Amino acid sequence: SLHFLNHPFGPFDTNRAYSYTDRICYRIPSEISVQIGRSLATCNPNKSKNSKSWPLQRSLTPHLDCCPKTILEQSRDVSKWRPLQSFISLTDNLQQNTGGFECVPGFHREFDEWARRRKPGKGKGGVEIAPPCVGEFTPIRPVEDGDVLRRTQHIACRA
Repeated sequence: SLHFLNHPFGPFDTNRAYSYTDRICYRIPSEISVQIGRSLATCNPNKSKNSKSWPLQRSLTPHLDCCPKTILEQSRDVSKWRPLQSFISLTDNLQQNTGGFECVPGFHREFDEWARRRKPGKGKGGVEIAPPCVGEFTPIRPVEDGDVLRRTQHIACRA
């Protein structure tokens, strides 16, 4: 059994699954994002002349939408169980480095072990700092979590 799929909400009947949408994110092509960002920057009267213009959308850093260390704590204020996410492609996305969906195939099978052995980071003076988690957001760090990043693959999707 996959430990991270345990939850306090009772048995899950796969024949009676319901979709619950609590947020939607969409990405526009990078060229359009940069153009809109520049346009917004020039229209902002409060912007200083030395300020940098930012694209409309910024980097979508590889991340988890959970905190691995606390995912199963009963004391958390958990109102729903969200083990699954979905991805809908509005256009074909078949080539790498053009956006779309990326993941580490099979990672769910090793998630518990990975969370247990996850390395701390290094702060000033070499002091160890716990892997970051802010709310339900855990970034995958380039150095400490490099083993996961190196296995990330683009998943081709048709609209």
